[in-house]
Amino acid sequence: MGEVSDSKEISRIQAIPRRKWTEEEAKELAEALTRALKTPQGTMKLRPLQAVALYEMGTNGGALLPIRVGGGKTLISLLAGRMFEHCRRPLLVIPAALRDKTLREEKTLRRHWVLPAYIKTVSYAALSRERFATFLDTDYRPDVIIADECHKLSNQKSGCTRRIHRYLKANPGVAFVGMSGTITKASLKDFAHLAFWALRNRSPLPNNWYETLQWSLAVDVGVKKDRRLAVGALSKLGDGRNAREIVRDRLIETPGFVASSDGPLDVPLHITSRLVDSPLQKEFSDLRSKWETPEGIECTDGIEVWRHARELGVGCYYRWNPPPPEAWKAARSVWARACRETIQNGRRNIDTELQLKLHIRDNPTHYPEAKEALEEWEAIQPSYDPTVEAVWLTDEIEKQVLEWARVSPGLVWTGIRFFAERLSNRLPYYGSQGIDSKTGRVIEDHPPNKGSAVVSIAANSTGRNLQAWNRNLVVGMPTNGKAWEQLLGRTHRDGQRNPVSVEVWFTCREDLDGFWKAVDQARYIEQVTGQCQKLTYATKNVHKEIEKELPQWVTGMTLTV
Repeated sequence: MGEVSDSKEISRIQAIPRRKWTEEEAKELAEALTRALKTPQGTMKLRPLQAVALYEMGTNGGALLPIRVGGGKTLISLLAGRMFEHCRRPLLVIPAALRDKTLREEKTLRRHWVLPAYIKTVSYAALSRERFATFLDTDYRPDVIIADECHKLSNQKSGCTRRIHRYLKANPGVAFVGMSGTITKASLKDFAHLAFWALRNRSPLPNNWYETLQWSLAVDVGVKKDRRLAVGALSKLGDGRNAREIVRDRLIETPGFVASSDGPLDVPLHITSRLVDSPLQKEFSDLRSKWETPEGIECTDGIEVWRHARELGVGCYYRWNPPPPEAWKAARSVWARACRETIQNGRRNIDTELQLKLHIRDNPTHYPEAKEALEEWEAIQPSYDPTVEAVWLTDEIEKQVLEWARVSPGLVWTGIRFFAERLSNRLPYYGSQGIDSKTGRVIEDHPPNKGSAVVSIAANSTGRNLQAWNRNLVVGMPTNGKAWEQLLGRTHRDGQRNPVSVEVWFTCREDLDGFWKAVDQARYIEQVTGQCQKLTYATKNVHKEIEKELPQWVTGMTLTV
């Protein structure tokens, strides 16, 4: 086994000053900044963590703030512009689903705080669009960029991330403030570039890709045993028991890096699970053994099998309408079979269709048959553009969910859109931007005494304050620790007065594996950032293994998701 090697980057990081805030210092700062920033009629007070975050960004020319869900990031984001003397054009970047909510809260907070006269707010999705191509460079030219839920910028290949990167590189005097309750999912690579944007040469993580990769192989979750690196030169940065402890201490003691480090909330959080048997065992059997959907369409890789298994778990599958032409279907089947055989071969660490495509283009002689199948498929693929529709094979799961919702008011969380839309025939459904399309009401305006509601995980698991609720059901769940932390933080948060219960329904083996993979990732996040994760400290009475020998619960293969 190798180890992390010594380098100039290790020496640079070792030389960065360390600081620790005492509880008393943070309280005194909160009182002083409250007096300086509040309006004459304002009655709100800064929390110590909010005050430290604001002070640190102002004194360090930027900040990276992994602050837990419910830690008061909205107020920090709106006050951030006040911390920079040169700030005239602050830009707040937020998820599209939170835009209306943020604007409503800004209006309320202006009564209590002296916010910048004007804050331009734009969504990550908008900033990726073609019509925003010149927004940063010529249209608005922000002098401070505040990114709320900055984990949206973790993918360095996304259009939005590339645009912000280019702008900051061309304008080194522009300050960057990144905030997120879930700044990393499974790797240091998720946020090393964000640390550089915020702190430049005072970043506590490597500023080049090669050394970031080395650190990741010592720290990240899911690294294969034969690739894991020992601590090596990381030991120069601290005397922790392992690589994660060393990196965590270096991060949280770096000026400009402010992480919430308080313990679990006092309010109990209970997670239980239930195995939901499906009547669709034949359909599961065909999916496992043939990689085929119920209408005979072959899957190209494990990700597609994973997706179809979760759909079958709630009683449906997606089909194309109108059906594809036979020639199109045949070419796709040949390519799907080539993908499957190559992936199951296990060579060259190829696990997905996209990886195989990229490998063939870079190495055209390695898989000649797959290359021929890909060329034929790509030639005919544009000739047919299907519409996707859901075909329902059973309503058994739907009935059980409706019964759960009838017993007592609760939130039904799901990541499967067609399932949510089907439930919306009987329950209010808060989808895009947290709005019920039938009534126009936002989820925050739906009190529990009006009965249960269905909520989209994608649209509502960040930024929403749903502490009025304390009973949750999750069907079609997220599969990573970051997404779980956000979801749980909607109801289990500051201000919650009642114990929070979360019932997780496993509808297939993929659900079970995904949940425990998320727990492993939550443990990594906690160990690296110092933030307590709800998945790790919740009381859990959750299945770990399934002894049933039914196709629904036996995958028959190892899937990489």
